[in-house]
Amino acid sequence: EILRAAWRFLKTSARIDLVQLRHVRADAVIAPLLSELNGEIIAREKAPYLDLSSAESFADYEKRYSKQSRHNRRRMARRLAEAGEVTFDQYLGGWEARNLTLQAMHMKAGTGNRSTDCDLSVLKVNGEPTAFEIAFTCKRRIAMHIIVYAPKYEKLGTGTILLERALRSDFDNDVAVRDMLAPAHAYKMNWADGSVDICDWVIPASIAGKLYARIYLGFVRTRGKKLISSLPDPLRRAIASWYSAVARQ
Repeated sequence: EILRAAWRFLKTSARIDLVQLRHVRADAVIAPLLSELNGEIIAREKAPYLDLSSAESFADYEKRYSKQSRHNRRRMARRLAEAGEVTFDQYLGGWEARNLTLQAMHMKAGTGNRSTDCDLSVLKVNGEPTAFEIAFTCKRRIAMHIIVYAPKYEKLGTGTILLERALRSDFDNDVAVRDMLAPAHAYKMNWADGSVDICDWVIPASIAGKLYARIYLGFVRTRGKKLISSLPDPLRRAIASWYSAVARQ
């Protein structure tokens, strides 16, 4: 009822052509209202998740993966151990977590407060940070925001080993669901138990809004995103860098 009242207030107090809500989960509180208002879905993705509450321990949970995948992870762990001492650390705030988070963001881009529930996990080889995960927790759910690894350790599977260590920690911390968020990359689906639809909704409120939704959002923007995603990684990074520079200006 509060959401309905908010919508009525918006319609009567503002001259709007279109309302657009991006990345709305199918299980979001507002999703039923959007259907009720005859909203249109113009884009759909999936957010993979791991149902950790379905097992008592990581050892039990791991049995759902094939014998080959478990063997591959053990092989990666042995190869990485040959490079030096491997440690998995987690930080719940503090200056060291801040500095490591900046390092993780720098690695992702290529270039003492727990209130946010932001967790940082780090895999180190001989004390050198080689893979990071930045996640957010709420109750018994954890959402993966960023996972990144140093290119020089790519062939040693540091990203995979980091995720496995994080899952073990999830069981120790009584996490029920690990949400990998959209998009549903292949490596996420290899781990996931299921997925949740993530939709971009629009509610046109005028002729101009309908045209914008159908022509730009529904066609031009969708085709443009598909085109960019099909480009080689170096070219996509160059476009992203250019866009960021333009946005800053």
